[in-house]
Amino acid sequence: MDPASLRSYISSYKSKRDQARQYKESYTSQAEQYDAQVESYRYQADSYRSQAKQYEQEEQQAQRDMEYYEQQAAQLEQEAAQARQEAQA
Repeated sequence: MDPASLRSYISSYKSKRDQARQYKESYTSQAEQYDAQVESYRYQADSYRSQAKQYEQEEQQAQRDMEYYEQQAAQLEQEAAQARQEAQA
């Protein structure tokens, strides 16, 4: 192989090698960005799950409170009815 052809071959090889390195760096960087985005989405999902659990607990507590107050109201109605009956007697 003559020197000019060899230089051309080496230059072409270096160009392809540099291009491959740039592609690798670009895709590696892109993959790292996607990994970071996935972590961010996982964190958000965990946060939303935690909030949903908190709201569920608050809803259950509100349900218990409502049942308690309904019981209290029924008991007071019963006491009022009994007091009216005693007042009529």
